[in-house]
Amino acid sequence: MLSYLRGQILAKLEKSVTLLVGDVGYEVTISAPLLEKMELGTPKEFFIHTHVREDALSLFGFETMAELKFFKKIIASVPGIGPKLGMDIMGIPLEKIKGAILNKDIAALQGISGVGKKIAERLVIEMRNKIEVGEGESLEYESSDTHENEEIMTALLGLGYKRNHIRETLKKQPEHLKKTEDIIRFFLQNA
Repeated sequence: MLSYLRGQILAKLEKSVTLLVGDVGYEVTISAPLLEKMELGTPKEFFIHTHVREDALSLFGFETMAELKFFKKIIASVPGIGPKLGMDIMGIPLEKIKGAILNKDIAALQGISGVGKKIAERLVIEMRNKIEVGEGESLEYESSDTHENEEIMTALLGLGYKRNHIRETLKKQPEHLKKTEDIIRFFLQNA
């Protein structure tokens, strides 16, 4: 099994690059945002997931070991997600994917090509307890959602407020406010 390759970008294809390593060209599937950054002739290294099927051997490349580990967790843990869909998911920055899962943000996950409501729900259910937040790593979302917080978020979203605006305003809420009605009242007064 291949786990790491370093070489020169020989060609760019639709969803992959040909990486010249010595005198051998390897086709490595990479995420769309990473593919856009690739320039022919430049040196590049990838952490590799080798996917073996009866009829194919495919290489999936990542810039960091953290991305590779997360990709492997997704395709091993979530039914319905294979390497190709996993690679589409990895087209989103890792901290945003983790944040959306921890925040149970089904809508954000559905924004990924190929991810419908059922897959997004499975991602949250299967991955929520498997996400590790590394030292110094910040996630786009906070993971302190409780049932009440979800109720508040749903109510305010229903009034037409944006999710990020709601979060930023509620960060300023006094700690003594515990009841849902009081928190919503605070938001409406300070929005």
